[in-house]
Amino acid sequence: MKSFVSVCSVSAPEKIHVELPDLVLKVADQVFAESASNFERAIASRILGRKYGNFRVLTIEDFLADIVCGGEKWKEYKKKLQHLGYMVELAPLVLYILVEDQCLEDAKELFDLVNETEATLQKQGNEFTDIYVEIMKWVAKKMGINYSPPKNRIKFSEDYSVIIQTVLNYHEISDSHEILRAKHIAQQRISDMASEGIWDVRILYFAWKLSRLLSLPQLSLKDQIAFISWRHRKNWIIYHTIHFLPEILILIASTIAFALTESTLVIVFGPIIASLLIVLRTLLVKHLPQQIQKLVNRWSYYVKVKSVLEEDERLLEELKRLSF
Repeated sequence: MKSFVSVCSVSAPEKIHVELPDLVLKVADQVFAESASNFERAIASRILGRKYGNFRVLTIEDFLADIVCGGEKWKEYKKKLQHLGYMVELAPLVLYILVEDQCLEDAKELFDLVNETEATLQKQGNEFTDIYVEIMKWVAKKMGINYSPPKNRIKFSEDYSVIIQTVLNYHEISDSHEILRAKHIAQQRISDMASEGIWDVRILYFAWKLSRLLSLPQLSLKDQIAFISWRHRKNWIIYHTIHFLPEILILIASTIAFALTESTLVIVFGPIIASLLIVLRTLLVKHLPQQIQKLVNRWSYYVKVKSVLEEDERLLEELKRLSF
């Protein structure tokens, strides 16, 4: 099966000046701004914590993107789908996301379609990448489904396999050197994506997951839950403070602006300038809130806090399930 990007393994260690979380956000922002693929933009929007989904479902990539975005159009498109073709290589990531979000009915529906596609492509002598197989095995195990991996496999990239396996088995890895190696590889690969502009959003997503897992202290499961709960509360306060601060400032500014009556402005500035100020005041009150909100939504710190907040919610659910 054809690769989606050309890859190379890590050679001599290179000094990377940007930390993994910032690298991932940088590339995700690049993908969201420049990619013509709805699937790539859907994955990037999930990493960035942005809403996305206002697109027509015309292709299999769109079909998978709509699932990632939590849409409903994919269900109608699925009725005319016999199999996913070569785009099946993207499906395990979508299944992983559905399992993350506990959308198990949708995951089962897609899993069945992937199985049908596997059977069709295997009859045609097609091969499946090792990273495809690894994610599918993890998904099947989490869903309690019997799964027979395809026999014909190709080695996609040892680097990518290390990143994905580290994320899938993170809580079972006792050797910290393995995790640090995966971190270095992820930094190198995502740094390459940033400089070359050639993206593989599957690896970008798992590098993001790895960066989130690395932010956890090496604690017991109970203490990890306590730590993430504390961080979630802290970021919830920061997020909502930033989110509503523009509205509070605009309310104060509007109150002051309207307290200056037309007669007061005429006395202070004269009729011509007063008229211009009144028009300007009206325009500011009408358009300033939207402009400020746009600036806030693009503020990297705000985006990062929002992303951490949403990921912590998912991590808490996952860790609480592990604790039982």
